[in-house]
Amino acid sequence: MSYVLVGCRLLIGLVFVLSAVSKIRSRAAYAKFREATRSLAPGLPYRPVAAFVVALELAVAPALAWPTTTPIGFAAAAALLAAFTVATASAIRRGSRVDCRCFGPSATTAGAGHLVRNGVLLAAATAGAGLAVAGVPPVGAHLAGVAVAVAAALLLTTLAVLADDIAGLFSASP
Repeated sequence: MSYVLVGCRLLIGLVFVLSAVSKIRSRAAYAKFREATRSLAPGLPYRPVAAFVVALELAVAPALAWPTTTPIGFAAAAALLAAFTVATASAIRRGSRVDCRCFGPSATTAGAGHLVRNGVLLAAATAGAGLAVAGVPPVGAHLAGVAVAVAAALLLTTLAVLADDIAGLFSASP
């Protein structure tokens, strides 16, 4: 089970770092993220909410890097993912057409695929938190097990980050 914990820590840490960096890589990217935040969370003060989201995303990876703070990192990630899921579901229910700015510029309207992606990431964060709190023993010297956990985390991170692009490949008209 410790290999699952390694994979979850790497997956969630990378996803949140890439998400935060994509939002703050330029003034324009951050401005577009703030506008998406305004549309996804109407009635909330979108500027502080956007800043809080980015700050918390940036805090997740370092928290996951240290065994003593791993549960806190997973809890923060799970809270953010739950909030993202609720905001996206609410936007879909309202019929609001908001571009997903999860990983930078996108022309993909937030939809059911984003809910699925968030659900998978939420499951990984929850599983990781459970393993971390249960005190799963540290990974042994089995390099093959660590390699499989890292490879799986990298593959899942790639799929999560590029989900809109991958979906676009299968839905594009010739």
